[in-house]
Amino acid sequence: MRSRAKETLEIASFGQIVEGSITIGDLTVLVGEQASGKSLLLELFKFIHDYKFVRKKLSEKGFSIQEKEELQSLYFGYPMGNVPIKENTQIKWKGEEFSFDDMKKRSSTERVFYIPAQRTLTMIDGWFRDFSSFGVDTPFVVRHFSETMRSLIEKIRASQRDSNVIFPASKRFYAQLRKKLDAAIFKGWNLYYREEGMRKLLVLNHATNTNLSFLSWSTGQREFVPLLIGLYWLMPSGRKVVRNYDYVVIEEPEMGLHPHGYLNVLLLILLLLKRGYRVLLSSHSPTTLDAIWVLRNIAKVSQESKKLDLFCRFFDIKKEPWLISFVQDLTSKRIHVHYFQSLPNGKTIIDDITKLEDLDNPAIEGWGGLLSISDRASNIVSEAVQSIRQQQYEAQSTNGW
Repeated sequence: MRSRAKETLEIASFGQIVEGSITIGDLTVLVGEQASGKSLLLELFKFIHDYKFVRKKLSEKGFSIQEKEELQSLYFGYPMGNVPIKENTQIKWKGEEFSFDDMKKRSSTERVFYIPAQRTLTMIDGWFRDFSSFGVDTPFVVRHFSETMRSLIEKIRASQRDSNVIFPASKRFYAQLRKKLDAAIFKGWNLYYREEGMRKLLVLNHATNTNLSFLSWSTGQREFVPLLIGLYWLMPSGRKVVRNYDYVVIEEPEMGLHPHGYLNVLLLILLLLKRGYRVLLSSHSPTTLDAIWVLRNIAKVSQESKKLDLFCRFFDIKKEPWLISFVQDLTSKRIHVHYFQSLPNGKTIIDDITKLEDLDNPAIEGWGGLLSISDRASNIVSEAVQSIRQQQYEAQSTNGW
């Protein structure tokens, strides 16, 4: 793995983002409203790390790129003339200005593994789509992820010595986590690789020998399966990391999942940190920041047995030997949280809300807006209860007279 020196991405006049910066930790979390620029910034992060890889991949797919605007259009999925990197855009990575010419000198090795939010778009009838089956307005990260999954599912199946069961697989993750994922998401159905004539597809198979086709899966299952395949690839049995990936980007892993199911998925994502990856995560779930809040406070506890107890209680898991070193390692990780604040004019600025404790800052008080609805509901219910009690008191007083 490469150096763990402090890494900061600074931007100004990029897409809808007026200005801001994000500091990359072991875990970096982006929160904010839809269309506030979180995905755009994460795509930029991959772009500046994998620039030569992106150009090479597009060239292999038959695209002839002459101008940097053409490259942007194909990569970000933006129409020509509306690309996010313009003449007045300022981008700095670790203090160095971004330059298209400088990027050409970089290595062509892919360093960022990107799992996009549009995961359900990558599958049709239970199989992953080819890169070229998408329109040119589809972001590169979606097209590349889909094609990567097509290749990975074959490699994963081959590594299982002809077993067609993709989940649960005995050597994938820990037994307790497999059981919890099964209970929360798959409900006793196995994810099964199948061939029908000349077609390959994934189905859900039950012990009663009943098959569920892709269109019959729940929303959570359709959202989670592509994420599961990606996590399988990143966390193979008996190895620490895959190839040269330094960073893993995951957009909105909570989509389609019940909060209890998402807690299990979040625990899998935290296992990526144990493997040495640095994870960038975007989320609209309060559970994400609840978990970070818990981790930040557990880290301050000096007694290791108490740390383990609190961690297991929050994630609702049983204490096991592997969790001791996992929790010790996890509570030493650097975690950064950034809030993408949408302005009335449709633009965005980025605030650092890592502490999650500065109650003088409205953005931090509401945890990047994720708690604002709950807070509002609590205040309204409190007022309603007071009003009801006042009505009851007045009614009793009237009847008493």
